[in-house]
Amino acid sequence: MKFAITIASDPALDHVYAELTADAQNWADLTQVDGTLRLEMYPNPTGQPWMFDLDLLLAHLLAAKRALAGEVDRHAANPELS
Repeated sequence: MKFAITIASDPALDHVYAELTADAQNWADLTQVDGTLRLEMYPNPTGQPWMFDLDLLLAHLLAAKRALAGEVDRHAANPELS
């Protein structure tokens, strides 16, 4: 499974967020509002539950957190987690 992180913005929001994808499907958005990180998860379009390797998922979430905080270059925020 290939994970990717995209830092994005929405004109309706006053903050940026990280779009989290797995095999090109958006499964969650990570936002930070008032110092609190929030993970909004979306249903799998296949109707099946999302199934992730826990270690890869944790690495993906931590990379998204660092990218959202500006700790890494947004283009380098996509670790090879396949």
